[in-house]
Amino acid sequence: MFGWFKSKVSAGHNKTVPIKSLAEAIRLVEEFEGEPTDFTLAIDDSLNDFVGANMALITDGILKRGWQPNGFIQGQGYRTYLYKESL
Repeated sequence: MFGWFKSKVSAGHNKTVPIKSLAEAIRLVEEFEGEPTDFTLAIDDSLNDFVGANMALITDGILKRGWQPNGFIQGQGYRTYLYKESL
């Protein structure tokens, strides 16, 4: 899995650190090199606005890459989004 959103807490342990900036999320989507199944994006609940504008902007970048969403995993205060190749 793509580890941009993980930070070391102590030896051998990782803690998910959700992305809180729309610009950072878009940058990560644009700069990733690899398969979409290797990319995950942990998005802080604060970016999941009630209109969905932030996720629409992030998803626009995903779709431009020829990927599509493949669900999410709900964490405490964030969601980790998964992706796959578009059909």
